[in-house]
Parts: sequence; C-alpha cells; structure tokens
Amino acid sequence: MFNFTVMNKRRKFTSSFKTKAVLEALSERFTIQELAHKQEVHPNQINQWKAHFIANAEGIFEKPKTEKSQEDFSVLKEKSINC
Repeated sequence: MFNFTVMNKRRKFTSSFKTKAVLEALSERFTIQELAHKQEVHPNQINQWKAHFIANAEGIFEKPKTEKSQEDFSVLKEKSINC
C-alpha cells in the first residue's frame, strides 16, 4: 500500500582515506574517474578533496603557533618597550 524508500546514511571518510585518494590523484597514474570507481566515491568528491589539499598545503610547513609562543612574544615585546 505504501511505498517507502530507505534513506541511506551519509558516509564519512577518514582524513587518511582522503589523503591517500588525493595523493593517488596527484600521482596521475590513474584518471580521476578510475580512482573514483576504485575508491567508490564520486569523481567530484576527489576533485574537491584535491582542491582543498592544494589550497591548504602551504600550512604543512609552517610552525604551529601555540598560545605559549604568542605569550612569550608579547612578554619580550613589553620588555623591549620598557627598556
């Protein structure tokens, strides 16, 4: 009588899975379509992960800024002003 469709839950991918997919895409050994089929994701998803990876790649080589280092800098700055 009623026709109910089953709703699929949204899949969540780990950062290591995304990284492996992006690195394979960057190696260009396979096409994006081949990788997407292999990883069972949509090709647009790999392209989005790749774009995000490239946009944020610069931050990998930066030193992490901690609150302590910022506090140390402000203390040194105050000391230099007071001298």
